[in-house]
Amino acid sequence: NMTMQKNIYWIAFFLGFLFLSPKVEAAYLYLDPPNQNIQPGEEFDVALKINSEGEKPTTSDALIEYDSENLTLVDVIKITDTSAAFPEIIERVFGNSIYIGAYIRLGTEPKAIDAPIAILRFKGLSEAQANVTFMCTEGDTRDSNISLKKNRTVTDVIDCSKVVNGTYIISRDGSVPPTPTLVPGEPTPTGGTGGTEITPTAVPSQPTATPTPLPTATPTLTPIPSILPETGVFDTTGNVILLGVGLTIVSLFVKFYIL
Repeated sequence: NMTMQKNIYWIAFFLGFLFLSPKVEAAYLYLDPPNQNIQPGEEFDVALKINSEGEKPTTSDALIEYDSENLTLVDVIKITDTSAAFPEIIERVFGNSIYIGAYIRLGTEPKAIDAPIAILRFKGLSEAQANVTFMCTEGDTRDSNISLKKNRTVTDVIDCSKVVNGTYIISRDGSVPPTPTLVPGEPTPTGGTGGTEITPTAVPSQPTATPTPLPTATPTLTPIPSILPETGVFDTTGNVILLGVGLTIVSLFVKFYIL
């Protein structure tokens, strides 16, 4: 009958729309190379890159944390030739965090890209495994983002599940430095990755004669006022919050200026 034919038509239309609809692309940031073996004291370059996967972004924000105990950030190098994903960048370094904002020039058309944004130059320190990691939460404008305009609305199209972080082995022979294992009864290593300090073993003292205590007057205890430590020094959490707020302001300024 006609009712059944209409139902079949709508079911077929829905299935066709479901399976034939165009794939939604998702852009991401990545480090190149993601893995490398280096010598202690050696400098090496890591390219910060973007793959827009068919999207045409106008801005990007990369917030990166690196292992500052085993790596030193030597420089953030701007790419000046035509291979750059964006012609303009803004870079800020705060502690072990690197922020790099990039954007197209006013009046230019965005394009799909798979290209470098900037070069990060590091120096290896102690023998260790050092990580360089993107801070990325989808829907959060305070960390890594890839933005474009869709239907007059600024949209973040980054796919955080696709970002490629970096792991770098700092070793003289190329092997992964072992993680120290504490054994009960052995000295406890202290002092960080660069070296260890052995906790000295206490030497038992020789027995001494105990003198006969003389009667003494009971002293009067005078309460000592408590002195509170001075305030005004921000802790790590406060610094990270301030960094997040600052990067949000920079990112919004760039996005609205360009878009």
